[in-house]
Amino acid sequence: PPAVAERASALPDAVEVLLLDHVRSSWRASGLPSPDGPRLARAGRAGESLALDDRAGLLRLTPLLGNRAVRAGFWRAHERLLTTEDEPFAAYAALLLADRVACLPHPAYEDRRLRPESLPPPTAAQRYALVDRYEALLGLTADRPAVHGVLYDLMIRDCLHTFARAGMPDDVAREFFHRASVTARRHRPEGLRRPAGLEGVRRSLLEEGAYGRYRALRTASHARRGV
Repeated sequence: PPAVAERASALPDAVEVLLLDHVRSSWRASGLPSPDGPRLARAGRAGESLALDDRAGLLRLTPLLGNRAVRAGFWRAHERLLTTEDEPFAAYAALLLADRVACLPHPAYEDRRLRPESLPPPTAAQRYALVDRYEALLGLTADRPAVHGVLYDLMIRDCLHTFARAGMPDDVAREFFHRASVTARRHRPEGLRRPAGLEGVRRSLLEEGAYGRYRALRTASHARRGV
């Protein structure tokens, strides 16, 4: 869009990634605002050069390649890592690898989602690839505590959400939980404090690899909601 091109041309040379807002469309509605606009607006003045280590919360933006514009030289320098079918990995990696980023709270991309029932069910390997994604990404955050902490939180949330909602067969769910647990223990930030309440219990059980106790907790929670 012209607004993006104009803003990009005025960016300092040090800025390698420009983060943009987007709208969401699905089989039910189109052009819905994304949750990213307020976060982009809070990050600083439009076009301001930012270091991700000072704005680690930008990792919580929706991980799409369509909502970030990268300099051609930056893409060429990291082409091997960024050229992948795993779009969220490439979107996160672009942020982690950039020396400086800038934000533009202006919708410049439409994220279109298909009806889940129209897609083939994910294979076991595709489920496990979620853990592999974060294992690789967390490897890019050495000596960057703020960035590492946010990415770790995203990993835990993503893995727990997938485990709870994906309806995996028991053998696949057990292996997924085990792999997520290993990665969680390996990369747990020093001094991390878990959230209070049920969410903290869930995270603790994942880190411990306590698959049976986690299943029992979910069953008890569902039973209470059904009363």
